[in-house]
Amino acid sequence: MLANVEKFGDLCGPSAPPGAVAFEEALDARLDAFLTARGVTRGQLLAQLDEPFGAPLLVAAVGSIMQGVGNRRSDLDLIVIVPKPVARMPAASYVGPVLIDPAYFSVDEAERWLAIRESRWPARGPVDLPQWGRYCEQLSYATRFAFGRALAGTDRWIEWMQCFRDSWLIERVCQWWRVESVRKRVAARWLLDQRPLLAAQRELEAVLALLEVRAAAAGLHFIGPKWLAEKLKAIGDGEALEILRACLRAPRRTGEVEAHVERCEAACAALSGSSVDPSVAWLSYLPDVDGEHRDGRVFFHRGNVRGVALADMPAVLPGQGQPLWCGRADADPPRAARVLFAADLCWLSIGAGGA
Repeated sequence: MLANVEKFGDLCGPSAPPGAVAFEEALDARLDAFLTARGVTRGQLLAQLDEPFGAPLLVAAVGSIMQGVGNRRSDLDLIVIVPKPVARMPAASYVGPVLIDPAYFSVDEAERWLAIRESRWPARGPVDLPQWGRYCEQLSYATRFAFGRALAGTDRWIEWMQCFRDSWLIERVCQWWRVESVRKRVAARWLLDQRPLLAAQRELEAVLALLEVRAAAAGLHFIGPKWLAEKLKAIGDGEALEILRACLRAPRRTGEVEAHVERCEAACAALSGSSVDPSVAWLSYLPDVDGEHRDGRVFFHRGNVRGVALADMPAVLPGQGQPLWCGRADADPPRAARVLFAADLCWLSIGAGGA
């Protein structure tokens, strides 16, 4: 079951019993406190759901309320798994004073969320932007179920939901954020000479990713960047909060970038205990990037809008189906590749194994 479950009793708000409580009881306390304050029962909540795709196989309450970080203005997210294929269709509706945000998903979509239990991150080869996005989405929904409460459903699907409570998901989330921190630090290094303010932002994101690792390892592994500070407060991590406050002072002028980068690098070293991981970095052209030869140069553009001209030819051109460059994460690609990356024409991924 979830790590550090004894801490969750402190996250349920004043309606929860004091001290340590079972995780399921904590979820019930959060949900019932939210509904009771608005004069709504679980039965009334379920009665508001339409069945345009057949009888639901599972209805689960998820989101910030169930995670213990919601407030009086929060809505209640519901995930509804149905037997028929559906288009993504969120539809907010009010039940008295309660804003409900239901989203319907097919069985095939839901089963892909659990498939990450058998996967490993990072992959051994390059990961393109769509692959990265799909994995991020899978993690996000998986963690929503980890902190969710089944309101109705078949025995099979209620049991399926329990699979997200096991420790494998915490491990997947921690690894995701570790890799993201490496990816952001590599990007910052490559951007520093051409786009220093953007490099400073990437350095900050590297620190935030490692703080997410800290929160996830303590059991608060749900995905939601806006809740990072609340998670750190909930686990009582004063050191992490101090790091967050220090690094959020982002530079507004180029002259302030160097000090900010040093501050963030020191924070990364303190949080990870090591320098940039010697993983493999892959640079690939984004899907809508093209290149044209003109007057001895190659003009690269993205959707005929964003462009850059290079006289020194990259080793790989768009459309050849190969990564532009790969090498150790602590190495630097050729100048042409860095220019294309700084122009938002390439995607950076981090892989495992040898290049």
